Amino acid sequence: MLTRSQVARRIGRSIATVRRLEGTKLHPLVTSNGVRLFDPKEVGDVAHEVATTGRALGGDIPFEVAPDIDEQADQASLSLQLRDLEGQLLEERQKNVQLQREADGLRRRQQQWKADIDDACAAVVTALEGQLNADVLEALRDLADVLRS
Repeated sequence: MLTRSQVARRIGRSIATVRRLEGTKLHPLVTSNGVRLFDPKEVGDVAHEVATTGRALGGDIPFEVAPDIDEQADQASLSLQLRDLEGQLLEERQKNVQLQREADGLRRRQQQWKADIDDACAAVVTALEGQLNADVLEALRDLADVLRS
């Protein structure tokens, strides 16, 4: 499948001319993001027609009636495409910033949880050490009592 600009290069004409051929000589598939993709066989047929007749619209209509208009249309189309791409880039940057913020929040939460777990573990160890010391002291006292008797 070929894009509009690839079709234009293949047939040696402008993108505006390719647009005029859509629905008559060319029948593109439109993707979900609006990109038109053309069948290479259809494009080959149009390229052959242009090569042999210099025309592709049929009849007595010259293939490229007004090149200046085609160039202006191409520039306008490219400007619109550029504006769309800039808008998409801005949206992606905004999403990236939001994801960075969310990741930072998750890192802070993870650090807080780790600190809370470390504190809880230290408290448990201290309590166990205290209990162990009390148990050892009691056992030593019991031993001393046994030895005295």
